[in-house]
Amino acid sequence: MKELVRIENLCKIYKPASLFGGENKEVLKNINLTIYEGQNLGLLGPSGCGKTTLAKIILGLEKETSGKIFILGKDISTLNKRDFKKVRSQVQVVFQDPYSSLDPRMTIEQSLKEPFIIHDIKVQEKDLKKLVSSVGISYNDIKKYPHEFSGGQRQRICIARALALKPKLIVLDEPVSSLDVSVQAQILNLLLEVKKEYNLTLLLISHDFAVCNFICDNIAIMSKGSIEEFGEVSKILKNPQGEQTKKLLACLPRLQKEKV
Repeated sequence: MKELVRIENLCKIYKPASLFGGENKEVLKNINLTIYEGQNLGLLGPSGCGKTTLAKIILGLEKETSGKIFILGKDISTLNKRDFKKVRSQVQVVFQDPYSSLDPRMTIEQSLKEPFIIHDIKVQEKDLKKLVSSVGISYNDIKKYPHEFSGGQRQRICIARALALKPKLIVLDEPVSSLDVSVQAQILNLLLEVKKEYNLTLLLISHDFAVCNFICDNIAIMSKGSIEEFGEVSKILKNPQGEQTKKLLACLPRLQKEKV
């Protein structure tokens, strides 16, 4: 299997922000993880375990303290700004809150065009039509503004924007946690559909085992900055080993795995 992302001995330490000193906070401790093409990976754990910080480092939004991250075989810490921009185009993100993810001053058309403009790619009408069609939004609505759409529709638009550059990997940071339960399964099914259509790999950040069970092939359970357990979702469901894994499974509620 082809490696998309390889993380080696990754650590992240935050120094105290106060002028009066304080203790360093070690958020990530010796993380080793590989994401393979075509295999959806869940990064699961409670709030404060370090999973979002790890996602931000993969996206280049945070800088690691030590260790290495390879994306498409390239050590991103050694890349200049231009080369990192090329690699970064292959890793896109869908954030938790669709209400704050879209600029309220921009039409949906402008939001969808933005990734093309940033990466100096000419965008055509057919590209926009394909994007909105893929996520179930009418092309006739792209002149509208975000406030004219529901939360579920906005998240569909955010997914379309993430698809714009035809990335290899999409990082999903709690993509359904702010949505109504009735809409969550629709968005999860949509993610599985676009994964097939665009030949994607998904990295799902979540605190909800049910959501990971629905989307993911493999899962990494995080606790206090470390990976406590890793393996196939089905095997961990049957035979959990870590204490954090058992706690998360005890809260397993609402979604059953029904992949399309």
